[in-house]
Amino acid sequence: MKRATLLFAICVFSCVLVESASATPCSSAQYDMMSWFTMGSSWSTGYHLTGNANPLYTYRGNAFYWMKGAAGYPWDVNYYDNNYIYQWATEYHWSDPTSYKAFSGAGMPWSPRCVNKPAWGVYGTKLATITRASSPYTVYGSSCTASSNSNLGYVVNEVWGPTPMSLGGSLAPNALTLTLSYRYSCNSSYDSCRYKETFDFQKPFGLVRWIYYVLQNGQYVQQNQTVYNQKVSGGAPIPDHPCW
Repeated sequence: MKRATLLFAICVFSCVLVESASATPCSSAQYDMMSWFTMGSSWSTGYHLTGNANPLYTYRGNAFYWMKGAAGYPWDVNYYDNNYIYQWATEYHWSDPTSYKAFSGAGMPWSPRCVNKPAWGVYGTKLATITRASSPYTVYGSSCTASSNSNLGYVVNEVWGPTPMSLGGSLAPNALTLTLSYRYSCNSSYDSCRYKETFDFQKPFGLVRWIYYVLQNGQYVQQNQTVYNQKVSGGAPIPDHPCW
């Protein structure tokens, strides 16, 4: 691994954050986005989610993992502090935990940690926006070895909601949902982004749906969708991350 990436990876698991696992830096007038991004701790020790594709296990420490298999991988690794939630790493080869893609440094800010709640009765509004003019990342092809560098270019992340949403299964009908809209490979005006992903979050489950789109003829066309709407017994395994 590159030295900067290695140091950050070590820090994720050994540095002391300002907050404790149960504390929140947010006021009563704000959403603590960690309570939306992750399954509640009293649930994640005994349950996980399944749906139309892979399962989803939530593991939370100084970083939190969305694990897509009972073996502790593949995974998305996300870092957080009192200011932001950051996307840091995701799998590259599904069956090889030594193969992954990782953003430089502390990762890419995805969402503010604390987001102001809208006025009572206001639904489906934009709550926060983060833009990035450059988002470099490294691909580790196998054996924890860097194989290439790339850049997502201009990125715009938006938090929307709350929106009543019904996804069936174990999820309540018309459950209030916050949505992260993640668009990348945009132009310098943060428009005409080539790719878009949306992440839907409901309490106390955390991530309940992911959708991937590609811009075609000025419209976003859905390419893939994973819904996590079934609560299943079996808590999160220990993440398998041999590279850090």
